[in-house]
Amino acid sequence: MSYRYSGFIQLGLVLIPLLYSCSTQQKINRAGGKELLQTTELKNAHVGLYIYEPATQKNLFRYQDDKYFVPASNTKIATTYAALKYLGDSLTSAYIYSANDTLFVTPNGDPTVLHPDFAFQPLMETIKKAGVVGIINIDSVTPFASGWAWNDFDASYQPERSIMPLYGNYLWLWPPPGVKTIAPLFDTTLILNNQQVRVMPKNLSTSIIPVKKAPNYLRHQYKNQFYTDSLNDIRLIPFVTSMEFTKAIWQQALAQTNFFVLNQKYSRGKPLYSQPIDSLLRPFMFRSDNFFGEQILLMLSKQKTDTMSSAKAIDILLKNEFATLPQKPRWVDGSGLSRYNLFSPADFVHILNKLQAEFGFERIRNIFATGGQGTIQNYYKNAGGYVYGKTGTLSGVVSFSGYMITRKGKFLIFSTLVNNHNGSSVNVRKSVEKFLLQIREKY
Repeated sequence: MSYRYSGFIQLGLVLIPLLYSCSTQQKINRAGGKELLQTTELKNAHVGLYIYEPATQKNLFRYQDDKYFVPASNTKIATTYAALKYLGDSLTSAYIYSANDTLFVTPNGDPTVLHPDFAFQPLMETIKKAGVVGIINIDSVTPFASGWAWNDFDASYQPERSIMPLYGNYLWLWPPPGVKTIAPLFDTTLILNNQQVRVMPKNLSTSIIPVKKAPNYLRHQYKNQFYTDSLNDIRLIPFVTSMEFTKAIWQQALAQTNFFVLNQKYSRGKPLYSQPIDSLLRPFMFRSDNFFGEQILLMLSKQKTDTMSSAKAIDILLKNEFATLPQKPRWVDGSGLSRYNLFSPADFVHILNKLQAEFGFERIRNIFATGGQGTIQNYYKNAGGYVYGKTGTLSGVVSFSGYMITRKGKFLIFSTLVNNHNGSSVNVRKSVEKFLLQIREKY
């Protein structure tokens, strides 16, 4: 074989995958890539797109995938990885230690304690059996993370972070005839505006002011004073947290137990486990529960450093599992509420690939919502079981990243991040949906 002929063969072997990649890129362009970028909603927006095929390690479509974007709740994808990597099979509710007929409890930030979503309440059952309970108050957590909107203090999507959350740190109000719950709640009934309303926790039943029309804020900014009009649905209003209020809730709920707060470190004791980790992550991702995301990072930090700090938890991830991210993100919270967060589409594809590679797609698909479920219940309805993803929404921000199984059975990972759009988030989301479904049909 001549040198020239051998060289042609080698050149051909190099060019074949490149031609394949170009052909795929052209297919996806024809499937709506250029059309998506020219839609009215996206034409003047900042857009990043990345589609990757793990089996072949091919980048099928890339557009500004190395640029930084505010990801909104796509941040929860990184938080989910952190939870699966570090929190084990079950959440640690607290660390407990008994001495001289006293149960000492070191809180671990578990968001499921007395939460209506969870019938299994091991911390409550353990405390019930104790005569005296000392709550160790050695951690300090700021209620809001950096970059959160200060005037959303009463918004249901922004409850305060705390070292020992109870009831999800909400005042819960149920309208008549009430809603069945599965957890062993400690609530009471009040007549408000001629309605019989269920209230929990009981402690706040005297802090509710009935009004004919709710004012601009549903709660006083600095204290637990609430305003409510007639209810047509469950209303959740974040309450102001403090360790003294936490103690008061326990005392009201379990009248037979004496509580005190100890502001110094005691023996950490043994871990008391509560919920399976996936039972937290599924509602976290399905309904985009910001509170769960924040508490996950606090629990991770407590486990690894013996202190509660979102910044320490994030630093651990960035120096270890996320050290190889294509672009080093600016990551400040577990929920994505902060506009200080900055990730690239390539970052999310990298994390999504790590998730399915390390924990298996069968497990991940039970945590992520699919078409017609969760936050995409109005999207991808004909692709249920084939498109799984996490949405993100802030003013001017629409994101959607996840997994896709195409008509031809190919498994793809995608990330679509849109910033600075000035139109309807619904229309932006529908445009992205059309683009992704065209790829599913044609690739």
